[in-house]
Amino acid sequence: MTLPIRTRLTLVYCAVFCASTLFLEVGAYYSVRSRIDLILDREMQARLGGVQDFLNEHVCRRTLPRLQSELAKHAALQPHFLRITDGKGQVIYSGDGMSNQVPLRLLSARWKGAGTDYNLSLGTDLTLAEKLLLRFRLLIFTSSPIVLAAAATAGYFISKRALRPVSEMTFAARSITAADLSRRLTVPDGADEFRDLAETLNGMLGRIEDAFRHGSQFTANASHELRTPVALIRMTSEVALLTNGTPDTYCEALHRILRESEKNLTLRYQSADAPVIVAAHPEHLKRLWLILLDNAIKYTPQGGAISVSVHHRAAGRVCCEVKDTGAGIAPSETERIFECFYRADRARSRDDGGSGLGLAIARWIANTHHATIEVASVLGEGSVFRVSLPVSSVPESRAVELHKELVSL
Repeated sequence: MTLPIRTRLTLVYCAVFCASTLFLEVGAYYSVRSRIDLILDREMQARLGGVQDFLNEHVCRRTLPRLQSELAKHAALQPHFLRITDGKGQVIYSGDGMSNQVPLRLLSARWKGAGTDYNLSLGTDLTLAEKLLLRFRLLIFTSSPIVLAAAATAGYFISKRALRPVSEMTFAARSITAADLSRRLTVPDGADEFRDLAETLNGMLGRIEDAFRHGSQFTANASHELRTPVALIRMTSEVALLTNGTPDTYCEALHRILRESEKNLTLRYQSADAPVIVAAHPEHLKRLWLILLDNAIKYTPQGGAISVSVHHRAAGRVCCEVKDTGAGIAPSETERIFECFYRADRARSRDDGGSGLGLAIARWIANTHHATIEVASVLGEGSVFRVSLPVSSVPESRAVELHKELVSL
């Protein structure tokens, strides 16, 4: 099982910290020990020099018993830890401490006096030094669990603080849903890897939002195209012919086709005095007029009239109006009818009232072409939809003649 990054960082930090601490403690222990040995060696060298000076002065002038008596009284030489033998191995002097069972550090040397070689052995008691080193070792062993716990705690909080931007980005990313793809991650301060990660994820979210919006727009457009009368008539006819239906099935299909056919309406068209040239996408422009005409046909009762007119406006714009004698729209709903999936009369069925996408697509097309679309309506009398387009100054090969588009519908 793979451990979380926070746990792995904590373990690595603990290992590095504990190894470094152990190295320092062991180094300190041996440093103290070597320093104690150095001090003891210097002290014994000084004592050795004192013993040699004493022997130079008294070995020829004193008898052996007196020499031994005076050495025993010479406290500065620490005779308790001193032994002197001649070349034949005969003991000249031996302190009591040399035979006790205590830890000693020894220094041996040869000294020649009065024609005889003597062996000098000095010792120093290591009891105090060993106690000091023992306490040092106990301190190391008892402090190790505390050091380990402190390293683990510090490593955990350091890794948690270091990975906090990742946790925040994870929480923010989980809160972003398809309902609100406009949200973005907070970019941390500083030029580090977390800032690069946040900017990269924000860029990816932007691309996902664009793709989702385009997909939604495509779905809306396709849905609306399938809602047009001609498309429904053709689809209903093809389905009825492809299936082995009963007379009731064919009758229902014919009634659906009849409902979608035009209702004996009068359609009038008035073009501008001169051809109108606009820079627009032909298919999009045709779809815009188709939506407005389909809307007028859908909400105009049988025997009504629909008129389409094109005329110039000031400031280099042209206006196209689609007017019907239908049911009209309440003033409180004239702005909301351009929202997706909104239908002015909620009491109508979806078959009669449409899917609520047509006018939203119409506004999108108008905005894409830097045009405006507005509606004026009176309940019970009808509605007028006006589209104001900027007149194009580009060559005719790159433009669309608006009155020809309307005629071709």
